[in-house]
Amino acid sequence: MKENDDLLAAVSEEGFRMLRQALEANLQQSPSDPLQQLQDIGIGYIQFAWEHPNLFRLMFGAYRTTLPPAIEPEEELGATLSTLIDGFTRRAEHGTPELTAKGQAFMVLVNVVSRCQQQGVIRADDPKQIALACWSIVHGLAMLLLDGQILTPTSQFVGQLATMATKLLVEGLAVKVFP
Repeated sequence: MKENDDLLAAVSEEGFRMLRQALEANLQQSPSDPLQQLQDIGIGYIQFAWEHPNLFRLMFGAYRTTLPPAIEPEEELGATLSTLIDGFTRRAEHGTPELTAKGQAFMVLVNVVSRCQQQGVIRADDPKQIALACWSIVHGLAMLLLDGQILTPTSQFVGQLATMATKLLVEGLAVKVFP
């Protein structure tokens, strides 16, 4: 049983590396426009899920190779959304290889959000909170597609739906509304 767990952990870790690489490749589509990059990596995330459904389900499914790290008592007492998200990223940086790979993929998103904020094109809230909200939205759409809750006749339709959803997301974060 341990061998199976180790194998699934290694496959999941590789999946997060592949996801990070796919997100980073999408950044190259608009290297000087972080707002467009934010939309591009959202689209890339959904397309990754669509192209690798079984791997994606393993990466984010109920199966866990390790128990989630416990929240430290001082974090729990004074927990705010910021401390919980900071705890996730801190544990991702120093945790298991699988958790580290997941954290690195998440940090691609956090870094794009930060660049958008530095250019003054999205609201100046906590970048990790914004990144978590963005991740939640695109992940939800990806799962709706994979679970057949949104019927899709072609991959092209998946791309169009991902573009529509991420455009609405980016416009909602923007300092100004686009035409």
